[in-house]
Amino acid sequence: MVARLIYVLGCRLGRFLFLTTFLFLLWAGCKKTPLLPPPEPPTVTVESPIVRDQTLYETFHATLEPIQSVEIRARVQGFLEEIRFKPGVMVEMGELLFVIEPKPYEAKLAEAQANLDEAETALKLAELNLARSEKLVRTKTVTVEEYQTKLAQRETASARVLQNRSLVDQARIRYSYTHIHAPMAGRIGRWLVDRGNLVGVGEDTLLTSIVQMDPLYAYFEVNEKSLLKYLRWRKKYVGESKQRNLTIYLKVPGEDRWHEGQWNYVDTQVDPETGTLLVRGLFPNQDETLFPGIYVRVLVPYETLENAVLVRDRAIGTDLGGKFLMVVTEHDVVQIRYITLGQTVDGGLRMVTKGIKPNERYVVKGLQHARPGEKVKVLEAPPEPPEKTPLMPTVETEAPQWEPPDEQDRPTAQPAPTQPALTEPASTETGPAALPTVQQPPSDNRPVEKENR
Repeated sequence: MVARLIYVLGCRLGRFLFLTTFLFLLWAGCKKTPLLPPPEPPTVTVESPIVRDQTLYETFHATLEPIQSVEIRARVQGFLEEIRFKPGVMVEMGELLFVIEPKPYEAKLAEAQANLDEAETALKLAELNLARSEKLVRTKTVTVEEYQTKLAQRETASARVLQNRSLVDQARIRYSYTHIHAPMAGRIGRWLVDRGNLVGVGEDTLLTSIVQMDPLYAYFEVNEKSLLKYLRWRKKYVGESKQRNLTIYLKVPGEDRWHEGQWNYVDTQVDPETGTLLVRGLFPNQDETLFPGIYVRVLVPYETLENAVLVRDRAIGTDLGGKFLMVVTEHDVVQIRYITLGQTVDGGLRMVTKGIKPNERYVVKGLQHARPGEKVKVLEAPPEPPEKTPLMPTVETEAPQWEPPDEQDRPTAQPAPTQPALTEPASTETGPAALPTVQQPPSDNRPVEKENR
């Protein structure tokens, strides 16, 4: 009886608590709560495309070669006694390099000089005898035949003097070959024969070599198509009086620096078998950052585009549709705009041939907050300081891109659930050869490079 009573009371108490909780929640749900303010639009930095005349360049493979190099050889036979230089250093013209056993040649020179002295003494005696015979023949003390004999003896003595002078000169020249001096200034290589070895036996033994390091030549071959493009460009933009000494640029793989040089030589005709033309550039190398024999890339101008449209390379994104920019409309609404890219320009710029107008704005900072169809708060990008010296272009080869349909055929972009991936365009560096360019344009007209395929 007691257990039943406890059970009934527990059920009633549970119903009471359930009803009380339900009524409290119902009352709380009907109470009005203040609404939160909408979030502010994200802030992005925008700028307008840069419009300027732009010179386009093409890249070629080139090989550096010294403008002058010499082989140092032993021209006389003997033991190598002295080596007067350190391998790999710069030597001046006339600096002593090797000494090859000079004593035998010094003795031969002394012998030849003694023979010359003897011949000159005999010549003096013959001249005195001839003078005496001239006086005696007038008084008919000696016969004419004796006089003619004295005259012939004088002529013979004179010829022997000339002969011995020649032998002295030859001995002096051979003696000079025992002291080998640098025929030009440049960087000298290692010695190929050690001290104490016999050289000059049967051949002129190669001892070392010297290479002139400043300036250097860059040889490369230009195909017919590139040559014709360059000739048309040069005729249009370069005067006939300035077609020589045109500026070209060279870059060593692994370096960011571009070396400025001059168009130096072009072959007289195109090779009919290869369809190429040999071209040579001249590049100063005072700091010796270039070395003969290495492969480099050379830039050659082939076209100048007027009013080219340039955008920041870092603002370009990539998705399955191709390359795009986040464009901000006049109502500060973000739109995704697919573009067609041109070539890469120095300073992180990229040419755009289709997809954006010069008076439009695109996002350069805050891309992670820019979503198509949403409104943003716009900040204008501060103007960048002008370059003190024009920079050369970054080599980049762009793969053929899919061209998106026209804007009228594309459906209006809706806010996407996920942000499109923003990736930098892939770049592939390759090494081609060189052609001439006009003087580097000012900082507002920096060159663009096109990869020669």
